[in-house]
Formats: sequence, structure tokens, C-alpha cells
Amino acid sequence: MHKRGIFTLVIIVVAVAVAAKFYFKPLTRTGGAPAPATIDIVTPPAPVLNITVSSPKPNAVVRTPLMIKGTARVFEGEVSWRLKDMDGTVLAVGHTTAAAADVGQFGPYSATSAFTAPKGAIGMLEVFDISAKDGSEIDRVVVPVRFK
Repeated sequence: MHKRGIFTLVIIVVAVAVAAKFYFKPLTRTGGAPAPATIDIVTPPAPVLNITVSSPKPNAVVRTPLMIKGTARVFEGEVSWRLKDMDGTVLAVGHTTAAAADVGQFGPYSATSAFTAPKGAIGMLEVFDISAKDGSEIDRVVVPVRFK
């Protein structure tokens, strides 16, 4: 009985090896050479920002009047912004329109505004879109700034 069990095991191993040879062929490159055994790791593309800020640059010194520039692809071209100091106090707030040639395209925007005196030497500019769906802030870009 013992020999019979080993014989059965050998038959199964041979059958699996034969099946593997005929059914699981390695991928080949052009020219018939086997491809290397590698795993391709697919990295998702970086998200496309609907709002960019070209001015002020991160950590730039800003003075009143604040000048904001960038490009946006937002609903009805409406770009909102606000300037905060280090305590979160809103120093200035406003909106402008991106001049896109057509719906779904990027267009330049700019805004200029005076702002109240900040508490401290650092703050942030937030540029964002208001969702047409629910009124929430979306596509927010935060630019750290310094005050002089």
C-alpha cells in the first residue's frame, strides 16, 4: 500500500508539471524571448488641480494691497479667496472670475485687495471654488505667506 501512495503522488506531480508547461506559458517579447518575471506597479496619475496660484509664491512676503494671480477651471469661472493671519483671523476676502475661453478650460484670474493689519508675521492665502452641488468649499489651494 505504501508504494501505491507514492506512485499516485508521482503521477499527480507529473500531471501538474505537464499542465503548467502547456497551459501557463511565459509572456514573450517581440522576437520570442521570454519576458523577465517582473510585476508592474501602476502608480495612479497625480490629481489635476483645478486651481493654481502663481502669485504670491509660497512663503513670499505680502503687503497691502495683496495681489493674487493664477489659473482656474471652476464652475462659472468664480474663484473665491481669503487671507488669514496666524490666528485664523480673516484679513481680507473676495472673489474674482477666471477668463476661460470655454467651459471646462483653464483661464487666468487675478485679484487685488487691501487687508487689515495681521497679528503676527505669518499667515495663509486660501483660494477655492464653491461647489454648485452643496455650497461647500472645494479645490482649495493654501499658500503660506509672510507679512511685513
